[in-house]
Amino acid sequence: MTYFKGTITAAAMATGLAGAALAQDDYPTDTVTIQVPFSAGGSTDVFGRMLADWLGEELGGTFIVENTTGASGVIGTQRVAQSEPDGTSILLATPSPLVMQPLIQDELPYELWEDFRPVSLIWVQPVTLITRRDRFDSVEDFIAEAQANPGQISYGSAGINSLNHVSGVFFSSLADVELLHIPYQGINPAIADTLAGNVDAAFVTAASLLSMPDELHGLVAASDTPLPEAPDVPLAADVGLPDYIFSSYGAFIVPAATPDSVVDALNTALDTIFADPENLAEMESRGVTINLLQGDDLRGFAERQSEIAGAAIER
Repeated sequence: MTYFKGTITAAAMATGLAGAALAQDDYPTDTVTIQVPFSAGGSTDVFGRMLADWLGEELGGTFIVENTTGASGVIGTQRVAQSEPDGTSILLATPSPLVMQPLIQDELPYELWEDFRPVSLIWVQPVTLITRRDRFDSVEDFIAEAQANPGQISYGSAGINSLNHVSGVFFSSLADVELLHIPYQGINPAIADTLAGNVDAAFVTAASLLSMPDELHGLVAASDTPLPEAPDVPLAADVGLPDYIFSSYGAFIVPAATPDSVVDALNTALDTIFADPENLAEMESRGVTINLLQGDDLRGFAERQSEIAGAAIER
């Protein structure tokens, strides 16, 4: 995939600005709630509040964030699925409700692409394999030792079937290695044990690199675009693993019957917001890359991520 870095053609900008002007007359007419299905203070919540402010400024309405926690994002997702399809309820979705929960739960109170329509992917945080600098110099060294010692090289994750776990299984399948998975309750303990030498490595999202101790370094990023926060980390294609593309992310989805005019207004506003270099820089300073995949492109992205996660969970 190619990440959007804020460059928009003059024609697209002209069309977008005209569309935004028209959209402001019609949408929003009421307060819009951005549903964040996780607790306040986390990164998804912070990004949601930034987006609410920017959308309010761009579209001339009131956008607020509501935190509805529980069941790894399922409860907040259900709330939006059952909302009126009038543009007043938007889900800020992450891999948990979009990908992971449909794979690991037999029954959910929503059918993803029957109850929702995609608006736009907004940001991605590619997964990165990290280790101690004195343990492995490169991912080639890591793979060579893992192939020589099947099941002996360990990695930490945020828990069984977490995004980090899935990325480790995906990496293992592509690199043709057998790794030992050590699940933790959250990624920070896994990083701490990697630093302490209790596990050999960990798979983390790129935002973790912002506060990573100097003793640790990234071996490979599951990305085809350099990480803004760690541009020296080798990319997947650079180490012979071009298919190793896997990310955490945030996306807008809305109830399925939401009108095209609302979706178009939101997408036009997002285009304009992230054409502003200051907005782009503010997001990237927090460890994410803006990637505005809209409509069916978002659905295709989510389905590809689901295929990867599903194959990993089956293993």
